[in-house]
Amino acid sequence: MFVKKKNCMLYLLFIMIILSSSVMSCKTDDSNTIKSFDDEDITIEKDIVFFDQNKLKLRLDIYRPKNTNKEQKLKPVLWIHGGEFKPSIDKEQDYIVDFCRYLAKEGYLCISSDYRIAEDAFSNWYQAISNAGDDTLHAIEWIKKNEKKYSLDLNYLTIAGGSMGGMISIFATTSYTHQKKTPPLFAYINLWGTPFNLEQSIPENFPPTLIVHGKKDETIPYKNTLSVSKILEGYNIYHEIMAIEDAGHTPVSHFDEIALRIKNFLKKLGE
Repeated sequence: MFVKKKNCMLYLLFIMIILSSSVMSCKTDDSNTIKSFDDEDITIEKDIVFFDQNKLKLRLDIYRPKNTNKEQKLKPVLWIHGGEFKPSIDKEQDYIVDFCRYLAKEGYLCISSDYRIAEDAFSNWYQAISNAGDDTLHAIEWIKKNEKKYSLDLNYLTIAGGSMGGMISIFATTSYTHQKKTPPLFAYINLWGTPFNLEQSIPENFPPTLIVHGKKDETIPYKNTLSVSKILEGYNIYHEIMAIEDAGHTPVSHFDEIALRIKNFLKKLGE
């Protein structure tokens, strides 16, 4: 199971900080067709099935630099979208796509993956988060299995998520590191999606972390980031906080600053 039952109350508390929920099922299209096309300096592959079991089919999109040297290995970054489990928001969430495009142009291979959307998530929040976290772990395993196909350097495997995707990804990262899976994660990036009450969840082998958060966020309070920072400090885990003054939730108007900070953070870790 993705998380231990003793943490069930943690997920129920998330109800207090999420605005609304909707009903949605996963995509049911049986097509396995992959749409591939070039866009500026990158190549995009859409709707790749990374999990297909018991009538559940989950897909991901890949953004990678064009015309790379065959011997050049690419650093993978897995992105988890937000959206409060709304049916209209998936792996093609605007700002997630923008970050994928940006980093692909910088030489990374970015993956944006879907996860199960719960039917009435708030009636069983533990299950909704657990399912989404498991799906994120499936996406990680897909990346590892396709290391050679996409010429990946798994020593730089990074997970990133925004808002609800930040919550899902932090627990996926926690689960992955608790299990001491290999390769260890290179880095974790959280965009305005830090939960609270994580004292008993984050392991001491959690990867280096970048958190981006608006100080005026009324959806997911900035104090949550300070709480996570304190936990990471206690383990002496390298982390950075990009606090955006006077910014609320999802401050995409600061995209250029955030994208540059992400690039510099990953570059610094790789030096």
